[in-house]
Amino acid sequence: MNIINLTLHDINIVEKDDLRVIPPSGMVARCETEKVLIGNVNGINIYKIKYGDVTGLPLMNKNTIYITSALVAQAVKDVRNDVFIPNDFIRDDKGVIKGCKSLAQV
Repeated sequence: MNIINLTLHDINIVEKDDLRVIPPSGMVARCETEKVLIGNVNGINIYKIKYGDVTGLPLMNKNTIYITSALVAQAVKDVRNDVFIPNDFIRDDKGVIKGCKSLAQV
């Protein structure tokens, strides 16, 4: 099975005592965004964001799955069964994500 990482970051998957690194593919799947300024609080601009169509997600390919952001996976959950997100995060003592134990569908 081919695993294509459509994020900007390495996906570090810890399997028992092994580390499997899935590097970015160079393609990035994203949701289009539209933001509208709706106010200001104590000098901080406040926006309303509307998420639109997904871009950068290849067509389905036999024996291939794609790792994306949760936002992209949520946007295509009813039409795609080949899109996954990192799951079961592993964090260091400061709470920084260092990897994950599995992948999941939304």
